[in-house]
Amino acid sequence: MVKKIYKYIQEHRMLENTGILVAGLSGGADSVCLVAVLKEIIEKEQLDIRLLAVHVNHGIRGTEAERDEQFAKQLCRQLSVEYISRRVDVPSVAHQEKLSEEEAGRILRYRIFKEIATQQEKHTGRKVKIAVAHHQNDQAETVLMNLVRGSSLRGICGIRPVRDNIIRPLLCVSRAQIEEYLTLQGLSYVTDSTNEELVYTRNKIRRELIPYLEKNLNPNAVQKLTELADSVLQAEEYIEQQAAGLYEKAVILQPQENPSKPSVKLSVKALVSAPPVLQQYAIRQAIEVAANGAKDIYRVHVGAVQELLEHSVGKCVSLPYGLVAVRGYDEITIARNKTAHLDSRKQCGGIHGGTEQCGSMPQNPADSAVQMPDLLEFEKIWRGKRITIPVNEPVYFTRVNECRKAVVILEQGSLSEIYGNNDYTKLFDYDKIKDNFSFRFRKTADFIRIDRNGTKKTLKKELIDKKVPRQVRDAVLLLAVSDEILWAAGVRRSSAGLVTDSTQRILKISVVMQEDK
Repeated sequence: MVKKIYKYIQEHRMLENTGILVAGLSGGADSVCLVAVLKEIIEKEQLDIRLLAVHVNHGIRGTEAERDEQFAKQLCRQLSVEYISRRVDVPSVAHQEKLSEEEAGRILRYRIFKEIATQQEKHTGRKVKIAVAHHQNDQAETVLMNLVRGSSLRGICGIRPVRDNIIRPLLCVSRAQIEEYLTLQGLSYVTDSTNEELVYTRNKIRRELIPYLEKNLNPNAVQKLTELADSVLQAEEYIEQQAAGLYEKAVILQPQENPSKPSVKLSVKALVSAPPVLQQYAIRQAIEVAANGAKDIYRVHVGAVQELLEHSVGKCVSLPYGLVAVRGYDEITIARNKTAHLDSRKQCGGIHGGTEQCGSMPQNPADSAVQMPDLLEFEKIWRGKRITIPVNEPVYFTRVNECRKAVVILEQGSLSEIYGNNDYTKLFDYDKIKDNFSFRFRKTADFIRIDRNGTKKTLKKELIDKKVPRQVRDAVLLLAVSDEILWAAGVRRSSAGLVTDSTQRILKISVVMQEDK
């Protein structure tokens, strides 16, 4: 068996450029076999690799956990292997992070392995890899679990032999072969009592489903499932290579204030020109980039976004991690719900392949108006001051293609005092605004003047011409005098109230984005 494992290690280049191996040692049969086999291979092949076993006490099973820790320590003495132990409070972390103890334990284990690996690399200058004890039965369980949950090819690949600096040398052998090896070597191991609890999905597959398959369908079910995973992995890697070019062509990252949570824009034109399977891979990668992770991203989510390619502007779907995908004119944008939603009181719905109009703006836009006093009173209370006016509804900005809360900042001064004019800051001739004005969202009769002759154009047509997506037109912040729009923030300002050489006083208005709280 050791020869088979070493051949598998060589096939997947697991030990290339490796100076130190950090091996997870729980004390169970799998991890005991891992440490013993790695030590034997290093010695027989005279590899210049230092083996370091790491045991993590999860603080869950009381005296049983203490027993496991002591066993791991004694085993390493017996095998003359370096040993490190760490203790973590899994129940506490699981409660704080709203995770199962099983998931919290897995996260903390790998975190500790990586921390130790980083420390070793820093202190020794040698490349460190992490070895864990997954075997064929684990692979079969993973494949079955992913299949019944609904998986892409990636899920059917199961556990990969190598991912980043993590290697899995035992994926080529079964649990039965592991136990046989331990018996021949005279090595004992401990048993985790939670492995018998059927409350965990994986345990149900291990204790009930796989034995049923082996008894009633194929006694070699585990081996056949792992062979399937190997074949699918080869196909997956090939498709990933082909999809890499499409991803580069179709996906544009839009950095936000928090770079770890970017929105992602996909070119509809680039996607529709590619085969559906490559579309799916590009979309999945975009979702993972926006989510900053791959966990809980399933085929149903990818398919729901893919369906947006066939839908009209304004359709959207909800995704895990508070993400939402919205169909624009030429693109699909995937972003955090808190910045991509259209109304905080109504979120997008339907992740199971369905689409719907994303959110809704206020039924009466006038209800959202921020009314200003008449100009005379305004001047009395405002001269020399900055006034920040909160806008309670989300506001749409064309340039950044998203909705956020906003504040409006007003300043008044002379030509020599006021500077700055861009998409979100506009200057107006204070004395040309004769009537009271307000900040609000659009109404049916709204119009805007588009040239110095005062030519009128309906606001609706202007928004369409500027390709503002239909589902966010009601979220464009407007500076209005009655039905006349002086400025559609981020879209267009009116030709009315322009600053000229004869302007004496300037009204400077800035719209500033603000994160939802």
